[in-house]
Order: sequence, then C-alpha cells, then structure tokens
Amino acid sequence: KVTVSVLYWALLMGNEESKIAEETRLPRSEVAWLHERYDVLRQRSATARDDSVLLTKPQFVSKFPESQHDMAKLLFDAMDVDRKGVVDFRHFCAAVTVLSRGSKEEKLDFAFRLYDHGDKGYIDARDMRAMAVVFRASSQKIAAQLNKAAEERDGDDQAGAAPEMLRQNTDAVVTSLMTSMDRDGTGRISKEEFVAFCEENPGIIAQVEQTYSALKHAAMFDWSHPNKRSDGDCVVA
Repeated sequence: KVTVSVLYWALLMGNEESKIAEETRLPRSEVAWLHERYDVLRQRSATARDDSVLLTKPQFVSKFPESQHDMAKLLFDAMDVDRKGVVDFRHFCAAVTVLSRGSKEEKLDFAFRLYDHGDKGYIDARDMRAMAVVFRASSQKIAAQLNKAAEERDGDDQAGAAPEMLRQNTDAVVTSLMTSMDRDGTGRISKEEFVAFCEENPGIIAQVEQTYSALKHAAMFDWSHPNKRSDGDCVVA
C-alpha cells in the first residue's frame, strides 16, 4: 500500500528512485519515504512536489531547536558536497545512509567534513573551536581523557589542563585536541591524522551520532514506525 505522493514521485522521477536506492543501499520503499522527510525539511507539500526546489540552509536550520542551530549549520555544510548552498535529495539520502548505517570509515569521513569547514582538506584551530563550542560536553570529555592519559604516561599529575579548566575554558579544550591530533606539528590536522586520532578516541564518532539524533528529530524520522516490515524494509502506507 502506497500513498498518492509516493506514486506521484515515482511517476515524476522514473528511474531516479532506483539509482538512489542502488547508490545508498536503501530499499526503494525507504527512499520514497525519505523523500517525504526531505519535503518536511524543505517545507514542500508532497502532493505539490517540485524537485527543482532544493533544500536551503535556512530551511534546514529552522527545523532544529534554537540551541542546535550551530550544529544544524555544520551538518548542512557537511551534506552540501557541491558547496552550492543547497542540498539535493541525492546528497540528503547519502548523508542519512552514512549517519544511520554507515561503516566506521564512512562515519569518520563524514566527521572530517563536519570539522573541516570550507572543505579545505585540513582542520585548523578555528575549525576545532567551532566544534568544541557545538559539542561542548563531548569535546571536554575527550580532552579530559587525553589529559588523564598524558598524566599516566608521564607520571605528572600537573600535565595538561585540569578538568575544571576544561569546563570553563574552550581554548584549553581546543589546545588539548589540536596538540593530540596534529602529530606532525604543522598547526593543521590532515585527514590521515584525524582518522588516526579517532581510531584511538571513539568520542568523535559519538559526535556524529549526536548530529544524526538531532536530524531524526528535526525531520520527524521514525525508523520503527508501524509501516516498517520485520525484514527492515520500510513500507510507506
């Protein structure tokens, strides 16, 4: 059983649904259902769908609570692969696939895009500060763990920034993370350095999962809705 909107979209897009399903490894029925979630974000009616109208950053951010606007902006930029200020449905599906069921490598690649503002190919102190502000609690936790490890390694209970300082001072968090990730001391963190750090510190993956949790709420995702079959294929009723 399918809605008129799904039939309309299938007629309108033709083979596009199959192509996206193949690229994202999602069932075709779930791709159709995700298109309805995409419509929620871009504030379009599924019965009056115009797929030339793409999702903009203001539309996307407006669906998140004000306290999550900075996170939403970073998430949108990570999805905006072409850097055109809009996200099409194909890129939206690709991002959701990685965030919801991607491999560790795929999630780390997405995490690097979250950190690397402007798609420069590296992460600098300004990028790190933006992430430390958005993910304040988890960044402080990672930095505290790094400092504790340094103390145990060096036998110096004064090593690194004290936990209380980390809670109060974003600069201390940024310095701790930059020092730990920037293994060649260039002041820039390459993707290889970032991945190597994340392999040893799973807290970064937790930040990616946090962005997906926020996205699910903003787009009214419900992967366990009653129209989802037991085999995992989503049936839009």
